[in-house]
Amino acid sequence: MYRRKLGEDDHVKDDIIQAYRTDHHQGNYIYRDMKTDVWEAGYRVPFFVSWPGRIEAKQQSKSTITHTDIYSTLMNVTGFRTIRGRTEDSISFMNTLIGHSITIRPPVVNHSANGTFALRDGEWKLVFSSGSGGCQRPKGKPFHGGLGLFNLDTDPSEIKNVVDNYPERVKAMTAQLAAIRGKN
Repeated sequence: MYRRKLGEDDHVKDDIIQAYRTDHHQGNYIYRDMKTDVWEAGYRVPFFVSWPGRIEAKQQSKSTITHTDIYSTLMNVTGFRTIRGRTEDSISFMNTLIGHSITIRPPVVNHSANGTFALRDGEWKLVFSSGSGGCQRPKGKPFHGGLGLFNLDTDPSEIKNVVDNYPERVKAMTAQLAAIRGKN
């Protein structure tokens, strides 16, 4: 059995090592915090599809999809029509699967345990609180204490809040969330 001595390397320093230190553990890779929080570690989940002869093996996509998109995608694959008025939150990502294009979808709303919202629009994410909204401190309160704007392409760990650098983006995304929530 492998036993680690205090101070030895761990999985964070070398991904070949199968040991970890509780004070240094990164169970969510580079993504911030956990499932109850509004941060990416609570929302980024790998999605795997296999369809020999139809979907090329080992391809990757940066498309944002959600579990609701599975419905429209399956309807697209089977040739059935989606039911009007029941699938507004579902976008087929079939073209992405077969390598034709990246799925462009309307913004996605993330929601934490305490009701904190974040809006994900492409590479941008706007958090409507000064905290995680879940277990991690500061927890913050929904729509109270500030905003956080992050470019997930350049800052997937959501470390650098660029809210002051992009006032027009903040204004547009705030309006988008208000429209989604019916508060416009």
